[in-house]
Amino acid sequence: MASYCTCGSPLPEGASFCPNCGRPLVPGIGEPAVPPPEPAKEEPPATNLRRSEAFLKASVLPALCAIFLRVVLVAPSPLYILLSYLIPAGAGYAAVRIFEKRYVSLPKISLGGALGLLTGMQCALAFLILNSMVILSQGKEVLLAPLRDHPEMSSLAPQVAEALEDPGIFVAAVAIAFFIDAALVVGSAAAGGAVAVKLARAHPR
Repeated sequence: MASYCTCGSPLPEGASFCPNCGRPLVPGIGEPAVPPPEPAKEEPPATNLRRSEAFLKASVLPALCAIFLRVVLVAPSPLYILLSYLIPAGAGYAAVRIFEKRYVSLPKISLGGALGLLTGMQCALAFLILNSMVILSQGKEVLLAPLRDHPEMSSLAPQVAEALEDPGIFVAAVAIAFFIDAALVVGSAAAGGAVAVKLARAHPR
């Protein structure tokens, strides 16, 4: 181990005096050379926030906005139904941007997809609850009335409405519709989150 003078200067091997301050180093005359004190190590900032908690906090606001937009902009149009799935995709994208602004950049596209997935699951759960409440409060007519009143939507609309009068078919159809809607919402939100990380890696700040 290299020797150091009390002034902190390194000492050549066999030196009698410190080349920096001139202190004598002969035993019994000068003070013994000691290594300089090690600089204090900076502790990394402590954090009690786990990734899952950070994901949840970053996804709540985009999910609420997506739920609001899909409810407010609802319209009996096939084109709207397709375009409405861009809203959860935007929510997943926004959740990643919020997370990276508050915490750290996500290193993997899969993590962006996971954050978008969490956002989409919140949206899907909210839509499931809202739609279930509407059906329970207003009955099956809330779904059958548009099919009867707007036959121009499809030539099969009257036949579909008649078939849905059967309670068993109605329950099965509603369950399938809820599952498909939830899958599309969650999938589009996950895709939005993955795209956000992909774009961030392609164009780093």
